[in-house]
Amino acid sequence: MLPPLAAVVSFRLVATAGVPASASGPGQRGDPAEVIPWLGLLLVIILVGAVVLAAARRSFQGSNRSTEVMFTLDDLRAMRERGDLSDEEFETAKDKLIRRMRGE
Repeated sequence: MLPPLAAVVSFRLVATAGVPASASGPGQRGDPAEVIPWLGLLLVIILVGAVVLAAARRSFQGSNRSTEVMFTLDDLRAMRERGDLSDEEFETAKDKLIRRMRGE
């Protein structure tokens, strides 16, 4: 059974008594200036997230590079002296190392 219309209206008037007319609620529009700080906060959160993602991407890409075997020129010389590399292999590896260091 539905309550009488007068009871519903009086309840609604009592429930909203003391609430300012500008209060935001369902179907009501507040002051647009109230939204600006929240938009600023949202923008800051997005920017911080982008910075964190960029840092994470850089660290993961850096870890892939560290898995490459890198020799120094001294390592190559020692390998040649031990007989692990021939003179031709040493020169080829040395040239590749120098090109990689120059960024070619």
